[in-house]
Formats: sequence, structure tokens, C-alpha cells
Amino acid sequence: ELFAYVAGFSGYSGAQSPGTAKLLADPEKTNKDYKLIFLGSGTEDNAVNGGRALHTAFTEKGVKHLWSEDPGYGHDYQIWRIYLHRLLQKTFRD
Repeated sequence: ELFAYVAGFSGYSGAQSPGTAKLLADPEKTNKDYKLIFLGSGTEDNAVNGGRALHTAFTEKGVKHLWSEDPGYGHDYQIWRIYLHRLLQKTFRD
């Protein structure tokens, strides 16, 4: 309720967690309230399966989001800085 742009870099929130369940319960409201939901994980990251599951849940419910799965990256700043660059470009457009 505080932010219109949210991102998870190598993160995962289970579909049953209170925050995620709220987003999935009313996809129309979620799509209206959030300008951007970004999820990303490297394929070598332990969180990748959770990110995939959340991406699938959002897709099935029609929650608009961006998912990025990047080969060869683990749970570290190398991929997070790439995600931050992408996110900032999408957030602060001219």
C-alpha cells in the first residue's frame, strides 16, 4: 500500500505469505495499484525455484509483472546490479 514500484532481486515470497496472497487475491486491484512488479533470479541461485513459482502464480492469476531468469548468475551483487540498472531505466523514463 506504500509503494507503486516493487522488485525482488533473488528473493522469494511464497504464494501463501500474507503479502503475496493479498496480491494474488485481487489481480485487478494489484494491476491498478502497482506500476511495476519486477522479479529476477540467476539460474545458479538457490532462490530461483521460488522465483519461478511466484512468476507462475502471478501469470496464472493475471498479475502484471516482469520476470527475469538469467543463466550463470548466483545469489550475488553481479546480477543485482544488472537488475537495478534495468529497474531504474523502467522507473525513471523521460
